[in-house]
Amino acid sequence: MRALAAKHLVWPLGFACACACAWLWVRTPRSTVAGGGPRVPRWAVAWRAALPDRPNAPCAFEGGWLVSDASGGVTAFSAEGRVLWQTAFSNQVFEASVAVADRVALAASRDGGVFALDCATGKELWRRELDARFQHVPLSGRVGEEPVLWMVSQADGALFCLRLRDGQTVWQGEPSNRCDGTPALWQGRVAYGNCDGAVYLYDAATGRLCGTVVVGSDDQMAGGLLVATDGLLWGGTRQGNLAAVNGASLSREALVKISEGEAFLTPVEAARGLIVTGTSEGFVVFCGRIQGQVRELRRMPVDAPVEDLLAAGDTLVVLAGGSLFAWSATGDGADRVRLALGDEVKGLALGPDDTVACVADRAVVCVRKEVR
Repeated sequence: MRALAAKHLVWPLGFACACACAWLWVRTPRSTVAGGGPRVPRWAVAWRAALPDRPNAPCAFEGGWLVSDASGGVTAFSAEGRVLWQTAFSNQVFEASVAVADRVALAASRDGGVFALDCATGKELWRRELDARFQHVPLSGRVGEEPVLWMVSQADGALFCLRLRDGQTVWQGEPSNRCDGTPALWQGRVAYGNCDGAVYLYDAATGRLCGTVVVGSDDQMAGGLLVATDGLLWGGTRQGNLAAVNGASLSREALVKISEGEAFLTPVEAARGLIVTGTSEGFVVFCGRIQGQVRELRRMPVDAPVEDLLAAGDTLVVLAGGSLFAWSATGDGADRVRLALGDEVKGLALGPDDTVACVADRAVVCVRKEVR
C-alpha cells in the first residue's frame, strides 16, 4: 500500500517541478541565457550603399550620415540608408571625413579647399582656398562667442582657424613639421603630434605656441591624439610606442612598447579608464595603470592588422581583416562576435541607437547592435 501511494505521488510532484521550471524560464531576463551568463549581442548589417569613388569615414548627424569621397563628393544618407542629397566639387580630392558643427557640414580637401554645406539640403554656404594640404577632419568649437573651426595642414603642420559663419580667417599659425595624425582640442588648446617626435600645443584662440613635449628624439608621432578623462594626451609613434603626455606640465608621463611596427591608430578610451589601441600584427592592446605606472594589461588577437577601433560605452568595436569585431572592453573576450563586411574595411564612426558605420570596399555600411 505504501509503495502504491508513493507511486501515485510521482506524477503530481513531477508536474509541479515542471511548472516551476517553466515559470523560472519565463522569468529569466532576456539579456541572460541558461546558466546566468550574459547573452551575446548580435551585430547585423542594417544597410549598405555603394559610392562611385573611395569613401572616407562616415560622420553622424541628426538626419543620418554624411560621407565625403575621393572625387570631391559629399553624400547625405538617412538613418535608413536612403540618399538625401549629393553634391560634388570639381578638381577636389577629399581624404578626410566630413565634420558637423551647428548644422553645417564641413569638408576640407587635399588641395586646400574648405567647403561649408547646409546639412539639411547640401546647399553650399561658402568656400575658401588655402595654401595647405588637408587630410584630417576639421575640429570645431568657439573662440569667445564666435563658432570656429581649426584645421592642420598635413604637409607642414600649419594651423588654420576659420569663422564658421563665413570661412574668414581668424588666425593662421606658423609651420612646424609634417603632421600625420588627427589633432585634438585640449583645455583651450589645439594639440597634435608631428614628425619631430613631439606633441605641439597651440592656444586655440590666438594660434600662439604654448609648448612642446618631446616623446622620443629618434621617434615620430604617427597617429592622432586621444584626450583621456584623466587629462592626458595619448598617441602612437612610428616606432610602435604608445605615449602619454601631460599638457599642463609639458612632460611625457609614459611610453609603452605595443608593436614592432608603426602605431598609426588613434587610441580610444574604454570603460574603467582603459586605453586601447591596435597593432599591425593583429592584436588589440589594453593599457592602464598598475601602482601608478602605465603598463600593458593584456592583448587580444584578431588575426589581421587592426584598421580602426572605437569604444561605445563598455563595448569595443574593431575593424580588421575585412570584418567587424565587437566585445565587452572589460571582459575576457568570451562575448566576442565577428561580422564579415568585405575585403577592405576602415573608417569607424559611432551613430545613435546602437549603430556604427564604416567603409567596406567602396561602400558605406551601417551596422546595428541587437540583443535578443
